[in-house]
Amino acid sequence: MSENSPLLWSSCCSANVRNVGNLVNQPIYVCCYCGKACYALTANEWWEARLEEYADHSDMPLMDAVLCYIERPWAYFTTQKLNDQWGDNWDDVPYEYNAGLPYEGKSWKIYKVAWDGNFETPCDQHPNSHWSVIQINAGAIAWLRSTIKPSPITIQAGTTFRNFCQLMQEGGGTVYLPQGKYNSNETNQNKKRK
Repeated sequence: MSENSPLLWSSCCSANVRNVGNLVNQPIYVCCYCGKACYALTANEWWEARLEEYADHSDMPLMDAVLCYIERPWAYFTTQKLNDQWGDNWDDVPYEYNAGLPYEGKSWKIYKVAWDGNFETPCDQHPNSHWSVIQINAGAIAWLRSTIKPSPITIQAGTTFRNFCQLMQEGGGTVYLPQGKYNSNETNQNKKRK
């Protein structure tokens, strides 16, 4: 691959791939993890496939859930209206010493995903922050702000999971879905069982 080629991922194990030749002007790739021949996907193609698989196996698509709480390294998304979402002491300031995790109910779901990257939370920006979760969710300050771009990426409360992933990628971060929810081999086995 040349320096300008996009980073490619294997379709089977989400590992790096290596080009082992060409067959009728089509490159042949091998997964660096399992050693099997595979399709090579760009990072965007791989990510879109993982999101679609995750959404297909949830009772409410994660992509439509909205950001309601951040507690490093976790991001919490709710399927109910943001204004209706609550947790212990969400009205207390500073949130980082008082707030509990978001409540989950019978009619809505909370999704918890991990994230990593050069982003600051409101409590990283200010010791003893001046905000409650309710104020942050009302837009007083962004839940996350990138630290590496000239014009920082901000991620506000109410951002859908799909947009969260895109903004995280634009800011140089990574989102991690729970294991077993996006593994293509396991997903295919689950589809066969149904």
